[in-house]
Amino acid sequence: MNAIPQPKTHQIVDRINALQAASPRFIDASGITPLSREWRAIRHEIDQLMRVDACAAWELMGSWRGLEGDIEGAEAAFRNSRALGQSDVSRENWMITRLNLGLFSAAQEIYRELTEPQTADFMAIAQYGVLAGAIGRTAQLIKRARATGFEWDDEMTRRVMEADSILIAAHFADERIARHLDTAGSVLRRHRLRASVVPHVTSEEGVFRGVTYLLNVPVSFEQAHDMNFELVLEDVEADNVMDVAFDVHFAGVHA
Repeated sequence: MNAIPQPKTHQIVDRINALQAASPRFIDASGITPLSREWRAIRHEIDQLMRVDACAAWELMGSWRGLEGDIEGAEAAFRNSRALGQSDVSRENWMITRLNLGLFSAAQEIYRELTEPQTADFMAIAQYGVLAGAIGRTAQLIKRARATGFEWDDEMTRRVMEADSILIAAHFADERIARHLDTAGSVLRRHRLRASVVPHVTSEEGVFRGVTYLLNVPVSFEQAHDMNFELVLEDVEADNVMDVAFDVHFAGVHA
């Protein structure tokens, strides 16, 4: 392989990450703004990389398409990368892109493939799994990791185990969590927003025990309220059964 692609790949990754961090909104490719200009410039770099490292270029294309909110384009690009020899890192990036697009069930599919305690970056991957709603799967892996002598006892771990006990008691499986989050993803895409996902566990014995996924979005309180109403309608349309043990809620963090 040509020696040029690896540093070039890292440069493009940095530019994609910087562009994503610049705004929680999907890029409007129809407009002319500093963000859309940078988005188009990145495409030029990816096209050049395609000539020497198509596998890496298709992976980057998937992440790049995700910045625009283009589900079909992102999925097609990652499938092309997989056909050319996808790595665990590439699959992890695919999972992250699915999360950014609000495709939580699809993100859980990749998470189930990736998560083995011996994986070097298992702890980092597990954090994405929690964001995807895979509480039960992550709790199982934590137990397996501990059984093999893997030291893992931080605040996230404690929250996961507590959330798992609540959801087991309520018979609330990971797949059901993902379906609720998927409806929230539909609302987010309608508003062309990416949310900051914050799982929250409330456990007061004899009072209330529940898990809430707070989806922080850069809108006013009133707009977040309207989005929560849209979420209720989406849940009804999807036949999602509500339960006090689990909730998804949009929170406006700033207008």
